Amino acid sequence: MGSETSGSEASNHERRQVVLCVDDERIVLTSIGEQLKRGLSRPCLIEVAESGEEALEIVDELIEQGESLAVVISDHLMPRMKGDELLRRIHARLPDARKILLTGQASADAVGGAVNHASLYRYIAKPWESADLLLTINEALKSFLQARELARKTARLERTLEVFQRFVPRDFIRQLPAADVTRLALGDGVEREMSVLFTDMRAFTSRAETMSPKQAFAFLNRYLGHAGPIVRAHRGFIVTFLGDALMAAFPGGPDDAIACSVELLARISSFNDGEGLRGDDRLRIGVGVNTGSLLIGIIGDDERWEGSAISDVANTAARIEGLTKKLGISIAASESTIAGLSSATRYAHRRIGEVFVKGRKRPVNVFEIVTAAGDAAPAT
Repeated sequence: MGSETSGSEASNHERRQVVLCVDDERIVLTSIGEQLKRGLSRPCLIEVAESGEEALEIVDELIEQGESLAVVISDHLMPRMKGDELLRRIHARLPDARKILLTGQASADAVGGAVNHASLYRYIAKPWESADLLLTINEALKSFLQARELARKTARLERTLEVFQRFVPRDFIRQLPAADVTRLALGDGVEREMSVLFTDMRAFTSRAETMSPKQAFAFLNRYLGHAGPIVRAHRGFIVTFLGDALMAAFPGGPDDAIACSVELLARISSFNDGEGLRGDDRLRIGVGVNTGSLLIGIIGDDERWEGSAISDVANTAARIEGLTKKLGISIAASESTIAGLSSATRYAHRRIGEVFVKGRKRPVNVFEIVTAAGDAAPAT
C-alpha cells in the first residue's frame, strides 16, 4: 500500500487522515495526486488505486491498521467494478468516509444510487476545475473531522450521563413529574403510594473490624451488587445506600416488595457460598417493609443534589427492619403491607403484635413473613 503525504508534514502520523483516489487511468491519478499534494489544507496520506478491487484491498488494510479513511474520490466507468458499486461497498465498511464521484459519464441512476446507498458527498464532472476539486475535498475533510469530533463529544456525554445516572438512577427520575431531566429543580418531588423496603446486614461493624478498609469496601460492594439486581427484577429501585444498608421503593406495591424480600433472603445463601463463608461467618440480613404515602424528590442545596424519599413510611420501614434483630426474625412487614397484598395467602405470615418502635408514639402492628431460607436469622 503506497502512500504520499500532502500539506505540511504532520507531527503525529496517527492524526493524519487518508484520502483515497481511484481511477483506471494512471495519468488521472497522477494529476489528482499532484493537485492534492499542493492544495489540501491539512496533512493527509494520499492512497491511489487503479481498480475497485485494489481500492477495497487498500480499505481493508486501512481498517486493519487503524488508519482513518476520510475521503474517497472515485471514477465511475472502470473495468469490472464501476464507481457507484465501489462507493457502496466502501460505505458498508466505513459509513463515515466522505465519498466523491468524479466522472463525465455517470448516468443519473448511477449518481442517484450512490447518493441513496453510499451517502454520496459530491458529484464532480470531468474535466474538473482544480480549484473546484480542491475546495470540494477540503470541505469533505472538514465535514469528516467535524462529524468525528461531534461523535467523540456525544460518546463522552453519553458516558458521563451513564455515570451520573448511577448516582440518581433512571427509575428514580421516572417517578418525578419533569418530562425532561434538564428541567429538574431542587425541591421537585411527587407524593405516591409505594412500598418501602429497608434491608441491613447483621453485625457488619464487627465483621469489618477483621478487614482492611479496602477489603471491607470491596465486600460491601459485592453484597450490594448482589442485592441491587434482585430489587430491580421486582420492579423496584434503590433510593439510597446507607453504609451496609439499602432502602428501595416499589411503585407496584406490597406484592413486589415482599417478593423481593423473600428472594433477597433466599439468595443470600448463594452469596455466602460464593464468598466461601461458613458457619457463624455466613452473612445474615434483616428486611423491613412498610407501605404508604411516600414523597420522592430532590433535596440538597444549590451545589449538591440528592434523590431521596421523605416520609414517616420510610422511617418506619427502617425501624421495622431494626425489630427483626430484636425479634429473631428475618423479614418483618407492617399491617398496611400485609393488607395491600393481592392475596393474603400468597406468603405465609404470622402476626407478631403491636410493637413500639423508636421515634413513634403509637405502636406498629408487625407481621413476620415466614420463609424457609437457610440463612434466616436465628431465633432468640
